[in-house]
Amino acid sequence: MTTPSHASSANKAFVLGYGLDCLTMAEALEKTTNLYAQGQAVQVVTLNPEMIMKGEETPAFGTILKQADVALPDGAGAVWALKRQGYAQQSRLPGIEFSEGLVRWCAENAKPIALLGASPEVMAKTVETLQAKFPSLQIGFSHHGFFDSPEALEAVSQQLIATQPALVLVALGVPKQEYWIAEHKPQFTAPVICVGVGGSFDVWSGTLQRAPQWMRGLNLEWLWRFSLQPWRIQRSVKPILTFLWRVVFNQ
Repeated sequence: MTTPSHASSANKAFVLGYGLDCLTMAEALEKTTNLYAQGQAVQVVTLNPEMIMKGEETPAFGTILKQADVALPDGAGAVWALKRQGYAQQSRLPGIEFSEGLVRWCAENAKPIALLGASPEVMAKTVETLQAKFPSLQIGFSHHGFFDSPEALEAVSQQLIATQPALVLVALGVPKQEYWIAEHKPQFTAPVICVGVGGSFDVWSGTLQRAPQWMRGLNLEWLWRFSLQPWRIQRSVKPILTFLWRVVFNQ
């Protein structure tokens, strides 16, 4: 289906050329579901400094992030950069909470969802958890993210598209999940909302524990993730420092 490449918004700010929707969680959910109601295929990205720097390194990925219909300030660094521009009241909009809000909306409005990604065990537990939390939820399709070949992934992708879900949550990791959405979004023949959810299935399945509420309130969820997954530190330090430098010195 034909969709606009970029949703206009009076509440959009730009950090290093990447648009971010400066909204509350409720407003972000309303914007996304309104775009769906208008008949659009919607791609949502949840931006943090690492993703923005990856977009700078790989122009094709950067273009996907810049053309997303909804871009949420998920990372603490993104919120910090927005506050430097005067958006003092902007809070983090964690992708996991946003995605759960969409799942709730689908359950309340009898709209089917599709899930793709994570391990077979995590996927099975995620389906069980979501179904228990939202008994009226219609999970029309679910499949893990382990594939022997690109052809196998594509075959499953076409099966997913054929179910015509209202919401697709893709947990293939960054940037693979964003590439998947950008490639397959035009193939849906009905309105759809597509969100790359990273490790959300791990949390929903109980495989990974989320940071305590007090740490989330202080924008320290990144520190919690580092403590649980120290391998992230080496991968993250350079892009985060580069992001901070470029924002401060307007590079």
